[in-house]
Amino acid sequence: MQGDFNFKFKRRLTDDICGNLLAPTGLRDVWVDVYNNGLYDVNDPAFDLDSEGDDLDRILYRSGSDLTLTPVSKTVPPLTGKNGETYSDHDPMLTEFTYTRTGSLPAPDSLQKPEPENKAILTIKEIGWTIVRVFQFMLGLAELPYVLMQAFDLLLNGKMP
Repeated sequence: MQGDFNFKFKRRLTDDICGNLLAPTGLRDVWVDVYNNGLYDVNDPAFDLDSEGDDLDRILYRSGSDLTLTPVSKTVPPLTGKNGETYSDHDPMLTEFTYTRTGSLPAPDSLQKPEPENKAILTIKEIGWTIVRVFQFMLGLAELPYVLMQAFDLLLNGKMP
């Protein structure tokens, strides 16, 4: 999981991301594991508040019973348009993981591709979905007079009925 959590360990916020999010869910923070030697306690003298890469965006991960994930790196690749424009107020993040099979997962070369569905079954499914879409469209038309009346009242009276 990755996103703008508006949380930096450096800020020593009273928000307890470890106690309220990470510990209860078993999630780990990539920055802590890659740049801070896995140390989450900001009150520990060994915690490096000046370690690179601690920003408002977080990448959180969790290993499973059959697979152990280990983050190797966290980078922020430049992403701009052809004229140098940015697409967000936050740069994208990229993490490389290694993994270890720890359970009974099949080896990658033994994984089988699912059999393709019968064309007749696919056609029947598509017909079914088409009927559902037509029905949804007809229900939407039934709501049209109500929506138009609300829009009309809003235009005339400046408020919803």
